[in-house]
Amino acid sequence: MSTGDKDAYYAEIGQRLRRARLDRGLSLQAVEDKSGFKAVVVGSHERCGTISGRPGAAPDPRGRAPSVFRLMQLARFYGVPLSDLIPGCEPESPAGFAEVLEAADGAEAALAALRAAVVRYGAAQGREDTP
Repeated sequence: MSTGDKDAYYAEIGQRLRRARLDRGLSLQAVEDKSGFKAVVVGSHERCGTISGRPGAAPDPRGRAPSVFRLMQLARFYGVPLSDLIPGCEPESPAGFAEVLEAADGAEAALAALRAAVVRYGAAQGREDTP
């Protein structure tokens, strides 16, 4: 996967995070107040891969891609499935991410299963590496 592809992938994650927040009518400060996640960190995750959240723009050096664990926490906070936040992980995805996570026993097993599924999905798509 080229740097541009990774930037686009992370930008999509950021857009999905922002959409989940805005769909619930929450400001960054409200997310911090209700969840304990720092507003500046959530905003940074929303900007990852873009400048000012604009798709296709150069990467924002202030943007920081969230970890899988942080994505799980935010998905739980927003009340959405993890697959809503990660491109290529939709339930109809060829790699069957939803089934992988449902079969996992506990958070550590879910993270390990998700990592393995992402690698398999990337390989199936002909990608040299995956995010």
